[in-house]
Amino acid sequence: MTPVAGWVLVALVAVLVGTAVPALLQFYKTLKAAENTLEITGGHVNEALDQLSGTLERVNRAADDLERGANKVSSLLTALGGIGDALSRVRRTVGTVASLGSILGGALLAAFGLRSKDGDKESDRQDSPEPVEPVEPVEPVEPVEPVP
Repeated sequence: MTPVAGWVLVALVAVLVGTAVPALLQFYKTLKAAENTLEITGGHVNEALDQLSGTLERVNRAADDLERGANKVSSLLTALGGIGDALSRVRRTVGTVASLGSILGGALLAAFGLRSKDGDKESDRQDSPEPVEPVEPVEPVEPVEPVP
């Protein structure tokens, strides 16, 4: 190799190293900043995960309490449904007894008869109403004008 070619080669290597060193320094600084960011973010992520775990535990407890409450309400509604059925049966029974009472009352009245204030039997009275006398039409009255 000739001495000129050697010097050109040395100059090219020097230029390459001169341009590569600042780029490598900037790359080092970027990696250092990324490392710091990951350390800070990792701490925040761990803290957030701990809080999320606590929140999930509280949500699970609340869901369990809600489920127990729903079971209690379900049993209460079942009991109320049974009471409603019993009341419905009582109502039907009372209706039956009332209708039997009205039938027996009507039968007793028919059997023994009703007496009016005059002492007559109800069956002796006439069922047709008394005739009403017709009323004569009235003439309309004209309004009176006020005096000034």
